[in-house]
Amino acid sequence: MTKKEYRVDAYARVPYAAFIHANSREEALEIAEKKAEEYSQYLPSDFTMSCDDFNLKVDSVTPVNPCMRPFIPNFDD
Repeated sequence: MTKKEYRVDAYARVPYAAFIHANSREEALEIAEKKAEEYSQYLPSDFTMSCDDFNLKVDSVTPVNPCMRPFIPNFDD
């Protein structure tokens, strides 16, 4: 039996813990949400994290056809 190649589309989720100095739980939550929003746009210089766990959720698995010819512009349109 010949093995086939498959493409797996997935997304990763990395849980993290952050240490925030705040005067109350509410203030800490507010700061954490702001930092999470900033982090999703770019990595701020004053924000660090460590990875203790890594989860990968598979969205789809599709076969790859190695015999498929490349796309030809103005012919395959």
